[in-house]
Amino acid sequence: MMKISETIYLKSITEHDLDDLRTLMDKIYHPAYINYWKDKGDWYVSDLYNEENLHQELQENEADYFFILLKDVIIGIMRTVWNLDTNYQPDKNYVKLHRLYIDQEIQNKGIGKKIMSWLIKTATEKGYKKLWLEVMEKQHQAVHFYKKLDFTEVDKVMVDFPLLYDNYRGMYKMVKELKK
Repeated sequence: MMKISETIYLKSITEHDLDDLRTLMDKIYHPAYINYWKDKGDWYVSDLYNEENLHQELQENEADYFFILLKDVIIGIMRTVWNLDTNYQPDKNYVKLHRLYIDQEIQNKGIGKKIMSWLIKTATEKGYKKLWLEVMEKQHQAVHFYKKLDFTEVDKVMVDFPLLYDNYRGMYKMVKELKK
């Protein structure tokens, strides 16, 4: 377990955590994205948080997958992928924040900022030049959060997930320059 602050910890997710991961994502994904999906997000959660996909993601050599704990309560997840090409700028000196979800009941208490500060510091110490992520265009609170951390929009793509309403397909790619 890694300590981020006096009350925030990261705990590595293992294959034995599938039930806890699925229960958590059922709880925190649906309220945030319920209006995006024709099935309220059930397909997405089932597709991403199943045994086969978890096994595959845990096998990736340069990826970290964590539960976020507030004291001893799991409140979210974070997944990072190190040395990943961005598809728009082939450069292996990028870190991708692949997922960051925090329970909406806990948001706006500075936890996301502390997690991001830790990630930015860790990536900078490892010598990475840029941190990138993808965020749904209509997730205005998330876009604003990342902009406050000096991420800039570098591209916009349209995602092609089945059951996603057309007006919610926009996704920004955002990048933060890391400085030593």
